[in-house]
Amino acid sequence: MFGSQTIDIGLGLVFIYFVLSVICSGVNEMLAGLCRWRAKSLFEGIENLLKDQGIPNLERDFYKHPLIKSLYRNREKPSYIPSRTFVLALIDLISPARTGPSNRISDIREVIDKMDETSPIRKTFLVFLEEAENDVQELQKGIETWFNNAMDRVSGWYKRRTQLFVIIIAAFLVGLSNADTLRIVKTLSHDPALRQELSLKAEDLMKQSSSSPAPLTALSPKSSGGKTDTKSSSAPTQGLEGGGVKPPSMGLKEAVKELEAVQTAGIPLGWTAAPQGGEWVNKIIGLILTIFATALGAPFWFDVLNKIVPIRSVGASPEEKEEQRLKGRRIG
Repeated sequence: MFGSQTIDIGLGLVFIYFVLSVICSGVNEMLAGLCRWRAKSLFEGIENLLKDQGIPNLERDFYKHPLIKSLYRNREKPSYIPSRTFVLALIDLISPARTGPSNRISDIREVIDKMDETSPIRKTFLVFLEEAENDVQELQKGIETWFNNAMDRVSGWYKRRTQLFVIIIAAFLVGLSNADTLRIVKTLSHDPALRQELSLKAEDLMKQSSSSPAPLTALSPKSSGGKTDTKSSSAPTQGLEGGGVKPPSMGLKEAVKELEAVQTAGIPLGWTAAPQGGEWVNKIIGLILTIFATALGAPFWFDVLNKIVPIRSVGASPEEKEEQRLKGRRIG
């Protein structure tokens, strides 16, 4: 019995963490879209990659190239540049294509040889030209690899910046909702009906998710090379999720409704009065625990739910399961 109660308390707490994390991720995505964080991160990465004193304004000219301009939306810089587009635009900037018959490798080498010997672009292209051995396709592959490696570093920058914003958003959300972990645990430990309701809610969420198709937002390429990686959505060129991929059954609006529902059901959320005396210590500890838990992200807590729910389902007898379903349903 004690084990079942502990599992139910943990499941209810994890469900609340998950809901808060979805809201946090949704707000972060809204800010990322409004502030154009992905496009700005991509531009910084391109600027860092192409900045060359020997070729003034190369990074600016790159964004003016027709191949790149075609990716603009409402005059806003793109947040995604395919690696092949990057390669073709850069080669054309270094050595514009000629009309009539010509040797493309020879044309590029001729331009590169005329550059200042201290030019980083010159040194980079000399390495690629040597590896290509007069093969244009091999040259393009080398530049693509160079670009993709650079975008991996940009993804790291973006992740660190996004994580900082996620923590700030989580602190604001938790403080506003007064989601005190210690208080929530205390409430759940004294309210069997509420524990069962949250547990059933978590089970329903898992059932809906298992019966729903994978969300398209999960299919974000890791880098701009065109390869998809369902485990990563952090490359700014590919549309970052920032706070993580949301399960198909829960979005920002739905999460807000769920938070309101659990509050109505009896979870102590919101501020009614300021803590008195020594209560502040427990309050601060409880809020900090929730902030760090929320900052872990919805995918993390969704995975935890996915592991706990089967344990609870196996542990309960058919009679207990039926009794649990008949007792509650005050949420939703």
